[in-house]
Amino acid sequence: MRPPVSTDPARLKVLDLGRYLAGPVTATLLGDLGAEVIKVERPGIGDLARHVAPKPADDPNGTSYEFLIEGRNKRSITLDYAKPEGAELLRELVRWVDVLVDNFTPGTMAKWGLDYESLRLVNPRLVYVAVSAYGQTGPYARRPGFDFVATGFAGLMHATGTSDGPPTTLGYAVADMVTPAFAAMGAIEAVRRRDIPGGTGVGELVDIGLYESVLRLATPFIPLYAREGIVRQRESSRPRHDGDSALATWGYTFRTRDDRWIVMMAPRTDAMRALFSGHAGETIPAEPVHDAREFHRIWTDYCARHDRDEILPWLMEAEVPVGPVNTVADIVADPQVQHRNLVTVDDHRGQPVTMQGIVPRLTSNPGEIHWAGEPLGASNDDVYRGLLNLDSARYEELRERKII
Repeated sequence: MRPPVSTDPARLKVLDLGRYLAGPVTATLLGDLGAEVIKVERPGIGDLARHVAPKPADDPNGTSYEFLIEGRNKRSITLDYAKPEGAELLRELVRWVDVLVDNFTPGTMAKWGLDYESLRLVNPRLVYVAVSAYGQTGPYARRPGFDFVATGFAGLMHATGTSDGPPTTLGYAVADMVTPAFAAMGAIEAVRRRDIPGGTGVGELVDIGLYESVLRLATPFIPLYAREGIVRQRESSRPRHDGDSALATWGYTFRTRDDRWIVMMAPRTDAMRALFSGHAGETIPAEPVHDAREFHRIWTDYCARHDRDEILPWLMEAEVPVGPVNTVADIVADPQVQHRNLVTVDDHRGQPVTMQGIVPRLTSNPGEIHWAGEPLGASNDDVYRGLLNLDSARYEELRERKII
């Protein structure tokens, strides 16, 4: 049996109004670190993340794998706060929380009187985290947007893919996952400023756009263009031109004989070039190879004639920055990942589900995943009757009217 909703003043209390995906992940990160998180969802529907593929093969109409992760450690309640009575219940919850997270298009919450300026009157200590596509201000503020829009707008898509191919979407939801890290950091700093001795005693608005977190990754390409007019182009994983310096790329990928891949930092010193050039004997010239295309040609040929696990050990022993390009099967089987990054918990059906663990890890208390994402509204009783002390008649009336 789960403990009642925490009222411990030393424990951060979070209200998750987010919808797929960056808002809820912000609250997940805070919950991973020990916050008490209540997730507010629409009655009968819930977060879109519940419904997106993939779902368990033995439960195709059930909870998605994504929600099992991003709903973990959260108490799910249902509430239609677009209706006046629902909005009033939300304000009751706001009196209790430290942090509220939403990722609606700017202006949406204001229509219901639930924006930061309205809710700070209810709870002056509230830290309101607003995640949106373009932020709360500026000419694009009211535009909707999702992960792939942000990665295109911020230039990451333009820099990804082969040099002679189209801009490429990313295999992971980079904007939807990086933005929450910045948002959670902002929330924690806002709480610190509020609560430290001599602090402000009041909350504030944490405002972040999806594209901004991706743009922050663009070091050093913004100042390079601003000062020198150079536009970063797709460099892919092989040199583009004869005579290219190996400094032109971050690293190269090579397919091995067993149809796997390795990624290797381009050789940046004569000593490293000599190591690469001399190891394989007759197949690679004894002298350092300075031309990037020649280096790439030699190593493409070498890797095509050797298995990945023949190549990686001696490069790693020589402390060359090199590693495998892993599939998810490789990742789950890897001893480093198993040691640090994987946890297994039961879902609401009592079936084990393996997922990524908590990041970052605080050594004094690394945190714990107590449960996977729970069924829609599973914590209604705990919150409405327990925390807010609604009597049974009022509770049943609100449920019948689909307010909760």
